[in-house]
Amino acid sequence: MFKKIILNDPLKIIWISTLSIGFVILVFFFTQIEFLPTFDLQAILSVFTTVTIFCIFCIVILTLMNILPSLTWFEIFIGNPENSYFFKNNKNKNIILYFGLPLILSISSLTIIVFKDAFNQWILLIPIFIYIIMLSEFYITLKLSNIFNEEVKAESELLKLFLANTVSSFCMIFPIYFLLLLTSQSKESDSWIGLFIFSVFVIFLIFINIINITISNEFNNFKRIIFSILFGFIILFYTLIAFQKFDIITNKTFEIYKLGNFEVEKIILNKDGCEIFKAYEIPITTFGDKCTAIDGKIISRIGTESYLEFKDKKFPLSSNYVLSWIPKTKVKNEKNYN
Repeated sequence: MFKKIILNDPLKIIWISTLSIGFVILVFFFTQIEFLPTFDLQAILSVFTTVTIFCIFCIVILTLMNILPSLTWFEIFIGNPENSYFFKNNKNKNIILYFGLPLILSISSLTIIVFKDAFNQWILLIPIFIYIIMLSEFYITLKLSNIFNEEVKAESELLKLFLANTVSSFCMIFPIYFLLLLTSQSKESDSWIGLFIFSVFVIFLIFINIINITISNEFNNFKRIIFSILFGFIILFYTLIAFQKFDIITNKTFEIYKLGNFEVEKIILNKDGCEIFKAYEIPITTFGDKCTAIDGKIISRIGTESYLEFKDKKFPLSSNYVLSWIPKTKVKNEKNYN
């Protein structure tokens, strides 16, 4: 019956699902900030839709980003698994050697380049030398074997492997950067614990990608993509749990759209707003019947009330009292109107 409803009116189902997800996201957000404003129904529907679409987009991008190294490597180097010699002998060993090892070497090289002051630059030759040895071993193995006929050359396979390793290593930069971002925002960022957690998740990331390649020859293209997305989501899920950053996507969404969770360099208030700021003993600068306050944070401006933080004091304020504000990320002469 449920399947029949979906087929008869899929757009309605999509719309209801979107609003439901948006509702859950907003409930999570307001629970986190411990404040629930008065809502305007028409405005809140647009917020539901915007927040939901952007959050889903971010989750999809982060999910694909985690599994993209194995997807690109498989498609470039293996292609059709049914015709590939790669899965016929020592499959697991080959994947670890020709996919896992180059990723570890590229991450090591990138670490040496980024933290060049902490390493002797000659150390960079070590991962390069190891990779050259690996390529040489691959080429010699193919030359000595009799798996190639005249139509398939060892040189072309070597070029495909090099290209696959290059592309997959480049794709690995994005999930590594995301892990670094989460590590830098964690409480243990300046300790060896943060480095340990980061290292464990890099290994976990490579391990899941290796598993993804290992089972890729067991399924058709559609199922392979589905399993890849599942693996990517597993990586994202456990990463957010480990770093206690389940709110990062929601908070960034609100910050980008200036719905909340962003700092302001200056806020301009009308007369009533100025009186409330005075009541909270927050320094203001008056001009005419208006005033400005500096260095604060708009925690939320959804609904008819804004939730503000100035001088370590959190309080609600009618959105009508806020005339304008300038985010700290913008130049001083650029204004954003409520």
